[in-house]
Amino acid sequence: MNKRSWIFLVILVLAVNIIGRILNDQWIDYVSKPLIVILLAAYFFSQTNAVSSRIKKWVAAALFFSWAGDILLMFERNNEVFFIPGLCAFLVAHIFYIIFFHQVRVKEQVRSNVWLLVIVVIYYAALISFFLPTSAL
Repeated sequence: MNKRSWIFLVILVLAVNIIGRILNDQWIDYVSKPLIVILLAAYFFSQTNAVSSRIKKWVAAALFFSWAGDILLMFERNNEVFFIPGLCAFLVAHIFYIIFFHQVRVKEQVRSNVWLLVIVVIYYAALISFFLPTSAL
């Protein structure tokens, strides 16, 4: 499948998911939400034949845990016990994304930038202090 077909398919599923949310139709949400990550994974693997399998495994793991997090958080509406496992799945997914991007950085020999890290830390601290209630501090 060509790139435009993939993009059309992802946009179609996203639109169906948004319509399901607007209509508050749980069935549409249960079908379309997991399809989003599945389509993104299918697109990624169809377009990255030249990428080494060592690097691809990190993306596969990240996408799997993103998919699992989506599914677990869908069921959180019915039972709050699914919230923490869903959150943990997204945490693990982000750890795999970080490993993937680090592997790409090393392979492409991109130098680290300490100042960029400082800017991100300051930005994160500002977001936390802005959105965290003052009673929680």
